Amino acid sequence: MIPEHILDKYIKVWNLVDSNAPESPAARKVMQTMEKKYPGIREQAQALRSAMDGEYYRKEDTQYRAPESETRDWDEVWKEQQARREWEARQQRTDWRKVAASAFGWAASYAHQAFGVMEAQNLAERVKIEGRNNASGSLSIIARFDPNLANYASLLAPAQKEMIADMIAVKMREEIIFQLSRP
Repeated sequence: MIPEHILDKYIKVWNLVDSNAPESPAARKVMQTMEKKYPGIREQAQALRSAMDGEYYRKEDTQYRAPESETRDWDEVWKEQQARREWEARQQRTDWRKVAASAFGWAASYAHQAFGVMEAQNLAERVKIEGRNNASGSLSIIARFDPNLANYASLLAPAQKEMIADMIAVKMREEIIFQLSRP
């Protein structure tokens, strides 16, 4: 059995040959190469084309062929019906590659977001919050960023930056409460 993607390619090349486009001679050579590499591909492709399009007329024929019940043998009819059934089954079959790609894409996106949250949390924890009473009696709360940390944080996504700012705000709030609670 010739793989489906090879048959599809062959049919596309065949359609190009039938179109008499300027590329037809090159397409005809590709078609001949495929016929040598995959014996019987023309018959399978013809059956599939017939199943897909309902065509019984080939452009290289000079006359319209009579309906299959009049001139075609039952073996050929059966092959076309099998090709039609296979094609219909392929159309109805779930493409698990697409389903898996979608699931893996979702999982990768979720993992990326989770990693981003964890990374933002780690960066926010490395920011030092200090509170002190000044000589004038005022209270200062300072957030100290390591220069490397500040440079790295500038490369983060906006959502991660917001998360860091929120976590630092919580740490500052706790420091303010602590400083105001001291005697």
